[in-house]
Amino acid sequence: MKWESVIPILVALLGIGSALVTGYLAGRRQARLDYQKEARLAVAQLAKSIGVAVHMISWFTWKAKHRGSLLAKKDAEDYDNAMKEIFPDLTGSLATLAAFSPAAYTRAKDIAKEIYSLDEKVADAATGLLTQDNQAPAALAILHEEVRRLETSSKETVTKLMEHIQ
Repeated sequence: MKWESVIPILVALLGIGSALVTGYLAGRRQARLDYQKEARLAVAQLAKSIGVAVHMISWFTWKAKHRGSLLAKKDAEDYDNAMKEIFPDLTGSLATLAAFSPAAYTRAKDIAKEIYSLDEKVADAATGLLTQDNQAPAALAILHEEVRRLETSSKETVTKLMEHIQ
C-alpha cells in the first residue's frame, strides 16, 4: 500500500470529522441561545403579568385613597372582573417560567403569593362597596401603602429573576 494514496483519505476523514464536531458544537450553542431567549421571554411575560396585577390593585386603592367618596358598587365589580382576567395570565406565566427555571420559579411564586394575598384583602374591603358600607373606601385606602411596597418589591424580584436564567 502506498502512503501517497492514504494521505488524501486521512485528510478527508479529518476534514469530515472536524466539520461534524464543529456542527455539533454550533448546534449545541444555538440550542442554548434559543433556550435562554425563551426563558428570558418567560420572565418578561411574568413581569408583565405581575405589573398588570399590581397596577390594577394600586389603581383601585389609589382611587379609594384620593376619591373615596366617588367609589361605587360598579368600581368593585369592575375591579373583580379585571382581576378574573389577570390571574389566569399570571398563573400561566408562572407555569411557563417553572418549565424553564425551577430556581426562578421559586423566587417568582413568592411575589405571586403576595399578589394573591393582597388581592384577597382588597376584595374583602371592596365587598363593603357592594353592601354599601360607608367604611369600605377607607378600608381600601389603607391598603394603598401595602400595594406600593409590593410594587417596589415585585420590580426588584423580577430583575433578580434574570440571574436564574442560564
